[in-house]
Amino acid sequence: MKTIYIVCGTSGEYSDRTDWVVKAFASEARAKEFCALLQATIERIQSAIRDRAKTFAEERALEEEMKRLDPKIESFWYDTTYSVAPLELDGVM
Repeated sequence: MKTIYIVCGTSGEYSDRTDWVVKAFASEARAKEFCALLQATIERIQSAIRDRAKTFAEERALEEEMKRLDPKIESFWYDTTYSVAPLELDGVM
């Protein structure tokens, strides 16, 4: 069986927790690279929000950049994280 690698996003806690699939890759290395890009981008946004280091327009530009990478993102706050999950793909030789 072939293994694919799913990049997933998570936000919130307990009953407010949301999980979503961002993208799938045939290569584990590419999935981890994309996951690292997402995590670095969300951390820049979180830092800008927390530290008020950016203007409102700069924060919005960062959020738009994030939405291009992950169109399903709903929260830019401290608790959004990304990970890679392997998944066996049935029916592929």
